[in-house]
Amino acid sequence: MYRIFNAECSAEQMSGSYDKDIYVCQVDFGSDNSQVKIDTYGAFHGIFVPMLSTENNYAKLIPNTFDQPGYEAMAKVFNAYLKNFLETGSPNGDGLDKWSAWDNSTKESMVFDATESDAVIAQKDVSTTYDDILAAMDADATVSDDVKLLVEQNDMAGRWFSAANDAHCGAPNLWLTAYEV
Repeated sequence: MYRIFNAECSAEQMSGSYDKDIYVCQVDFGSDNSQVKIDTYGAFHGIFVPMLSTENNYAKLIPNTFDQPGYEAMAKVFNAYLKNFLETGSPNGDGLDKWSAWDNSTKESMVFDATESDAVIAQKDVSTTYDDILAAMDADATVSDDVKLLVEQNDMAGRWFSAANDAHCGAPNLWLTAYEV
């Protein structure tokens, strides 16, 4: 939910009224979709940080991951796009695959991934919906329904991105709770 709130849903909301191109990306490295999977963590929030700096907490958390040739190749491409964007307002440049601006009809994001030895960069539709995410959570049999509800109503509830989850699991709206002073 956090991923689509920060990327896809934000781009959808801004695209009709924002006068500049919007570029959306996703890092799949470490996820179930990647050739390189990171057990327990997957493609966690912040997986991109080691691409920006060797000074980070993730290298100690997951050793022998961010110094591998594939991740380093992905980081090189990521940083080339970032450099171009900061200099020109467009991530595109010589030697890079074309990164198209967000379009609500195609919903394509630039997806950054890697094998053990190479970067795998492609623009594709990785969009989803809150309903699809909630259905997948409901269908997940690796966690009991009691534990799911506990997490949904306590850990995930009341976040800036969790309105669909809150409505789905009956979590109280923490933003409208009256407190006595």
